[in-house]
Amino acid sequence: MRKVENEKIGRRRVVYVLLSILVAAGIWLYADLTSGPNGTPQTQTREFLEIPIEYLYESTLTDRGLMLVDEDTDRTIDLELKGTRWLISSLDRSHIRVTASLYDVTSAGVQRVNYVVSFTDSRFGNNAIQRENASFGMATVNISELYSRTIDVSCELVGGVADTYSAGQVELSHTEVEVRGLQEDINPISYAKVTLDIGANAVETVSRDLELQYYDENGRILDKSGIYSSVETVRATLPVFVTKELSLFVNFTDGPGCRARNTEYFIEPATIAVSGDATKLKD
Repeated sequence: MRKVENEKIGRRRVVYVLLSILVAAGIWLYADLTSGPNGTPQTQTREFLEIPIEYLYESTLTDRGLMLVDEDTDRTIDLELKGTRWLISSLDRSHIRVTASLYDVTSAGVQRVNYVVSFTDSRFGNNAIQRENASFGMATVNISELYSRTIDVSCELVGGVADTYSAGQVELSHTEVEVRGLQEDINPISYAKVTLDIGANAVETVSRDLELQYYDENGRILDKSGIYSSVETVRATLPVFVTKELSLFVNFTDGPGCRARNTEYFIEPATIAVSGDATKLKD
């Protein structure tokens, strides 16, 4: 009997503890939301260090003959954000997005642009979380003029055609392209190349869009970062030809008293050889 009573008392204690936790959490939340001056929510400040800055409209700069240079450009920013203790404690740096527009930049040089803080989670929007000092700030960017050159484009062919097939010359949509960037990045470029892999036994014409790769005068591959091309890809086409021996036939039209079954005939030559695009002749 006493054992049963003790179990009941133990269960009551667990219930009381859980209720106490819920009540305490409710009081904490209520205090967090209403304990500020005049019943306004009480705020707390947190510091977030080295948040990346995302620069928008870099392609617009390129169209204007300009580019963003890493040197002397702010790539991260430190932020002091404030909000209710409930929200600020659940805010993670992955929720924070800092963007700066380069759309209005029209000249080279070190200059300042506005950056804006936004949030990927709607809970922190609508001014629920704010910057300590302002809703926007300034970032330093270094803008340089683009240097340009025209270089030749070649194609490296990998693979081969099947027996009885032959390959033509590779045709490129662009045999030269304009490259733009900082002079120290553009000067080492000697030429550009694409690689067309047709496999071991190609039996029809192959055509693909291929990315450019840049090489110096010694044939070494160069890093493509910081290099802008007038085209993103080059289409390479390899015509594949085949020669076929085709038999010749005659179609007769019957007439009065003249039937094909009563006719003897022969064709000389009995076959002809035709050659052409394998794609068209494969059937």
